[in-house]
Amino acid sequence: MKYLSLIYLLFLVTSCTFVHTNNNMDKKEAEKILKVYFYNLAYESVTSNDSLYSIDFYTKISKDKLHKIHNSLKNKLGNLIDYKLDKWETRVVSGTQSYSEYGFVYTVIYEKDSATEIFKLKKDDKGRIKIYYHDISSLALLND
Repeated sequence: MKYLSLIYLLFLVTSCTFVHTNNNMDKKEAEKILKVYFYNLAYESVTSNDSLYSIDFYTKISKDKLHKIHNSLKNKLGNLIDYKLDKWETRVVSGTQSYSEYGFVYTVIYEKDSATEIFKLKKDDKGRIKIYYHDISSLALLND
C-alpha cells in the first residue's frame, strides 16, 4: 500500500503545473527587453533591435520590411521623446508544458505625435525573452 501511495504521489508531483500571473519579477525581466528597444529607437540604432524579435515574428515579416516600416514611422512620427507604461500582464507556467508570456501597453511620445504601442513577448527555447507581436497605433499614421 505504501508503494502504491508513493507511486501516486510521484505521479501527482511530476504532472503538476504551476501558474503565476502578474508577478513583478517577471514584469521586470521582460521590461528589460523593451527598455533596450526604446533606447535603440531613441539613439536611432533601429537595426540593433533586430535581435529583440523572435523567429516567429520574422516568419510574418522580413527584417528588410521591418526596417522600411521603422523608417516610415520615423518620417511620420519623428524622433522618440518619451514613453510610459500604461498596462502590463505576465503569465508564467511551470511544469511539463512550460511557457512564459508577457504583455505591455505603452503611450509613446514622438516629436510629431503620440502613439500607443502594444508588445507581446515570450521566452524562446533557450530561455531568452523575445518580442513576437508589436502593434503601433497613432492618428499621425493615417495622414499622407
